[in-house]
Amino acid sequence: MLRELLPELYLGWDNLLLFAALNTILQVPTWYFLRKQATSLLSEIINMHITWFGCLFLCELVERSNRKANEQATHLHRVGFYIMSQLIIHFGTVSWAWFTSEVRYSHLPHLSKRQKNPPLFKTIAYLIMGSILDGLTIYVMWRISPDKYDIHVNTGPFTYLSQVISIGALVITDFNFLFWHGLLLHGPLWFLHKHHHSNYRPTCISGRVFDPLDYIIEVDFTFIALLVPFVLILKPLGLWNSYVLSCVGVFGMYFSTIHHSGKADVPAPFPGMLPWSELVSSLAVSEDANALALHEGHHNWISCNYGLFGFADRLCGTFKHAKGWENHRDKNKKA
Repeated sequence: MLRELLPELYLGWDNLLLFAALNTILQVPTWYFLRKQATSLLSEIINMHITWFGCLFLCELVERSNRKANEQATHLHRVGFYIMSQLIIHFGTVSWAWFTSEVRYSHLPHLSKRQKNPPLFKTIAYLIMGSILDGLTIYVMWRISPDKYDIHVNTGPFTYLSQVISIGALVITDFNFLFWHGLLLHGPLWFLHKHHHSNYRPTCISGRVFDPLDYIIEVDFTFIALLVPFVLILKPLGLWNSYVLSCVGVFGMYFSTIHHSGKADVPAPFPGMLPWSELVSSLAVSEDANALALHEGHHNWISCNYGLFGFADRLCGTFKHAKGWENHRDKNKKA
C-alpha cells in the first residue's frame, strides 16, 4: 500500500535503500581516514546523505528529460531535450555545490582568501553556453554510436556493482584529463585556456568561466573519454543502464564545480553515487585529504596538478601543494 503512494523513482526504491545503507556503512572508514579531525562521525554521515540526495534528485530530473529526448521523432526536438537535461545539470549542480561549500560548510576556511566572483549575468551566460555544448556532445555521441552501444538501450538494471566497477574510471579519467588539460590546454592551446585561469583563487562560481573551445576540450572531451569506457565495459556485462548517463552528468559536473571551492575538507567523491569512493582517490593525494586541494594548487601555481585526482600528477612529477596548505595541515595536527 505504501509503495503505491510513493512517486516513481528511476533508480528504484529498493535500490535507493540499498545504496543508502551500503554508503552509510562505507562512509565510516572514509570519515576516519580523511576527516575525523575536522568533523564528527554523525555530521559526516548527515552531510554525506544531504549531498547525495540533493544530487540524486537532479539525476531523477535529468533521467526523465533524457528519456523524453529518446522518444522524440525529430533530431531538433531530441537536441532540445538533451540541452534541457544539461540546463538542469548546470544550474542545479552549481547551485548545490555553492550551497554545500559556502553555506553548509561555511565554518570551514578557504585555503587562501578568495577573489571576486564574476557578475551574475556572466555566470548565467557561461552555464547556458556549457549546457548547449554538452547537449550537442551527447547528441553527437548518440548519433555516431553503433546500435549495440546505444546509450538509451539498457542491458540491465542500475546496480551497486556497476558503480563499483566504474571506480576504475578514476585512474583512466585522471590520465586522459592530464592529456587534454595538461599537454594541450597548458601547451599549444594555452591561448584558449588562459581565460579560465584569470582567477587563481577560484570559487564554485568563478570556476565555471570558460571560453567555448576551451570548454569543449576540457569538459566535453573528458566526458566522452569517461563515458565510452563505461559503455564498452558495462554493455557486454549486461550492466548498462541509461541512469549511468544521468549520474555521470550530474555527479561529474558537481565534482567539477566543487573542486574549485578552495576548501580542503569538503567531501568530493567521484563517482558520486558512491560517496566513499573519495577514499580511493585520496590514495594519490593522501596528504591533501581529497582532490579539492589538488585543483586549488593548480589554479595557484598553474604549472602543476594537471589531473583530477593525483594519480597522474604523482607519476609524472607534476604534483604540488596548494597555497595555504601548510597552515591547514598544521591546524589539523593541533586539533
